[in-house]
Amino acid sequence: MPDSKQDNEWPDEEYVPYLEAEQKLYAWVLIRVGGVEPDEALQRGRATFHYEPIAERGLITHAGAWRIAMADLFGDHTRQPKDFGLTAEYDAEVHRLFDREDALTEEQRQELERRLAELKANPKAGSSWEEVKARLRVWETGKE
Repeated sequence: MPDSKQDNEWPDEEYVPYLEAEQKLYAWVLIRVGGVEPDEALQRGRATFHYEPIAERGLITHAGAWRIAMADLFGDHTRQPKDFGLTAEYDAEVHRLFDREDALTEEQRQELERRLAELKANPKAGSSWEEVKARLRVWETGKE
């Protein structure tokens, strides 16, 4: 029987903790950059990064929390943590919220190990960081 799992399926046991971390990071930005009161900031984080049913889940990343907070505070998303002298603090907050040892399931950890072994066996098979950044810029802006 074929696997009916869709590419965008993200089980609640993984999705909900990530979503909550995204909400907290968004709130952290509002507090540190915008001077928003903590309770209001978290409430806005929950409204911005709300729970979505599994069939409607899309990609969210911690870069999204920063960009969306900048757009909400200033009307654009061009400002960076360095513009506010927050690079180290922001990196530490991202690490605290997202880079936990228990953040990966055993299956995900095994997949990363498999991919790392594949890269070591054939290091020229992948894309350079410059190529990846260029593709991301095109994806983000729609311009080459």
